[in-house]
Amino acid sequence: MWHSYFSSFFRLFYPKLCEGCHQPLYEDEQILCLSCEANLSYTKFTSPFHNDTTLRLAGRFPFYTATSLAYFYPEGLLQQLLHALKYKYRKDIGYYLGNLLGIWLSDQDIHADYVIPVPIHPRKQRKRGYNQAYLLASGVSKILNLPIHNQALIRTKDTESQTKHNRELRNISVAQAFKVKDPISLANSHILLIDDVLTTGATLEACARALYTIPSIKISIATVGLVMPG
Repeated sequence: MWHSYFSSFFRLFYPKLCEGCHQPLYEDEQILCLSCEANLSYTKFTSPFHNDTTLRLAGRFPFYTATSLAYFYPEGLLQQLLHALKYKYRKDIGYYLGNLLGIWLSDQDIHADYVIPVPIHPRKQRKRGYNQAYLLASGVSKILNLPIHNQALIRTKDTESQTKHNRELRNISVAQAFKVKDPISLANSHILLIDDVLTTGATLEACARALYTIPSIKISIATVGLVMPG
């Protein structure tokens, strides 16, 4: 009771603001108000087997399903959220977006065994303090009630930011950047690979090639954002 009283008192004088419209949030709202959450640029894909995400990755490596929560536009709300997550220590945004992605995935016909986040290099993780894809995967894991294998896939090559590279340069940069620890432990399983944004797909392709060292593996892919060609 006292916790609820002080929480309400604190919010009265120091209200949490929506990351979209900057208006005070109600007590049951997180990160975004219901209006801004409803107005995210959702992809609204009707199938995880045929959509803009699967078309982006088609023919590059085998996968079972692929989907994305929302389209990523420059200066858009999703870009603002992901920028705060990656560069402003807003870990709460990671869990929030992961929950939204998990709710979206719960309506898809995937039935994975494990959630695996795309890893970042240990040097970059020490500098940032966390891996944003792991926070997203944690939100997905909670909604779908799936275990996370956070150390199954590791990044062995520290590459520079890929945001200004084209597909060819991205492929060269991340080639052989990932490795699987103990492939036998994940044999015959269905993995749900989680990342923040799909641009060219080079990072996901490199991850998949490493994961296919696991015997009889099946891979599905889910990202929060999908960048469409300009």
